[in-house]
Amino acid sequence: MTGCRSILEDNVLFYFVQAILECLDVVEAAVVGVPDKLKGSVPLGLCVLKHGCHHTEDSIKQEVIKQVRTLIGPVAAFKMVVIVPKLPKTRSGKVARNTIAALAAGKPFKVRPIL
Repeated sequence: MTGCRSILEDNVLFYFVQAILECLDVVEAAVVGVPDKLKGSVPLGLCVLKHGCHHTEDSIKQEVIKQVRTLIGPVAAFKMVVIVPKLPKTRSGKVARNTIAALAAGKPFKVRPIL
C-alpha cells in the first residue's frame, strides 16, 4: 500500500506544481505535504520567481493561491506559499522534495553534496 500512496501523492503534487507554474512570475515550483493536526497533512508551495520580477511577494503569493484554487478547487486546502531564491536539487537535477518536506516538518534531513 505504501507504493500506491507514493504514486498518488506524486500525481497530486504534480497538479499543484502545474497550477503554480501558470503564474507568470513563477519560474520554478515545488509542493510538499507538511504535518497538520486537523487534516494529517496540507500542501506547502515553494516558488522561485523570475529574475527582475517587480511584484511584491504578498501579491505573488495571493496570485499563486488563487490560481491553485481556480484550477484544482478549494478542496485542495492550499494556503501556504513561500518564495525562495532557489530549490534544492539532487545530483540528477530533480527537486529534492524529501529534503524540503523534512525541513518544513522540522525533522532531521541530509544535505547531499552536488557535483
